[in-house]
Amino acid sequence: MASLGLFNSAQRLGEIKVPTLVVTGADDTTVTPARQRLLVDGIPTARQVIVPDAGHAVPGEQAERFNGELLAFLENS
Repeated sequence: MASLGLFNSAQRLGEIKVPTLVVTGADDTTVTPARQRLLVDGIPTARQVIVPDAGHAVPGEQAERFNGELLAFLENS
């Protein structure tokens, strides 16, 4: 866990050239929406979907919404 907390690849986010979807739970306290926004801002092709009434485990907490967003993203990428 200490290594995970110290790992920082922010300076390399701009190297990601593939379409990227960042799915964010509006109530995530593990990796807050603001922290996830850093991914969106750093990856040129990224877009963010904020899912209301979800925390860190969006696929489990809001499965139907997550699946819908993912399918729409894949169809348009």
